[in-house]
Amino acid sequence: MRAHATAEPSETFARGVARDPYPMYEVLRDAGPVVWSDDVLGGAWLLTRYADIVTALQDPRLSAARADAFAQQFDGARQRQLTPFTEAFGRWLLFMDAPHHSRLRKALNYGFKPAVLEALRPRIERLVDELLLPLLSPDMNPDSGNPPREFDFIREFAHPLPARVIAEMLGVTTGATKAQLHRARMLLRERLNR
Repeated sequence: MRAHATAEPSETFARGVARDPYPMYEVLRDAGPVVWSDDVLGGAWLLTRYADIVTALQDPRLSAARADAFAQQFDGARQRQLTPFTEAFGRWLLFMDAPHHSRLRKALNYGFKPAVLEALRPRIERLVDELLLPLLSPDMNPDSGNPPREFDFIREFAHPLPARVIAEMLGVTTGATKAQLHRARMLLRERLNR
């Protein structure tokens, strides 16, 4: 991997990605395989090539233990206020290094074995139907003259589906899942509008 310091795109990375990630990804890829961004977690190197990402994920010199990265951009008083948030995120698998990550991932792998997932197939198909049916035009007949309904596939299907499947696996009700997704969207919007 080589590092290339480049100028930032005109709008911040986080806001651009939240609106439409693909143009920002293109800007980053064009900038080089490794790009510095002041806008991501108070400053971070961004990898833009799959092979480099795989290499980085397998490199023991690099750490996933970065749950405090968000809080680090604030002054000491604010960081202390964010301590419960930082501690909670520190217990997420995403922010753990081996051996803790490996131990927990092994325990979680049972829920993703082919036989377990196959048993979930009917419930997953029901969730797919629940998410897709409201998005389809009322009349799918091309001769009807009704234009097809436009929608944001990521926001209205791809984003909620994995959350709903995991919620099903954990026994969380649909209403609670929708409320949690709404709250997550509101937190992200609040963060991006600062």
